[in-house]
Amino acid sequence: MGSLVARREWAAVSISDVASEAGVSRQTVYNEFGTRATLAELYVEALLDRLVQQHVPRASGSAADVAVVVQSSLESWFSSLGEDEAFPSLLGVVSNETEFVEAAAAALATRYCEIFEGLDLAKATMFARLVVRVCLGYLMVPPAPDEDPVPALVAALGPYAQHLVAVDDLDPRPALGLA
Repeated sequence: MGSLVARREWAAVSISDVASEAGVSRQTVYNEFGTRATLAELYVEALLDRLVQQHVPRASGSAADVAVVVQSSLESWFSSLGEDEAFPSLLGVVSNETEFVEAAAAALATRYCEIFEGLDLAKATMFARLVVRVCLGYLMVPPAPDEDPVPALVAALGPYAQHLVAVDDLDPRPALGLA
């Protein structure tokens, strides 16, 4: 499916095309995935899962540098998703799906908890949802050709991530300088 969508828009790819490319019957694809939308969702979920498992850093411990983890996570997300030629065409299919955002955030939150020993899963999930939504926003409306969004995002998200790792409450106001 990925190679098909890399060559033409998702709207022009049929289940029959996917079956032919995979060397299986159309019915096999329907039996396995049900609908084109499900096929697209599962493709993007697998891509994001691979991204988290292969590209988000694995350094752990309370001494892990939060800014470095945020920066390397964002760099990985942008570069890996940008390298997948099928993803831009599929992004519109899945980006408004809460389940998609939740699946991506859950995988990322789990990794954050592995990196930062003792980080509460609820805090990690809250931050991961924010990261996923911000990354999706930049992928849907790409930055200017000469713009690298990572430094600005690290500057904005880094202090909040540091706050979540350092304290036991969920109130973001202190990290944002608010009373």
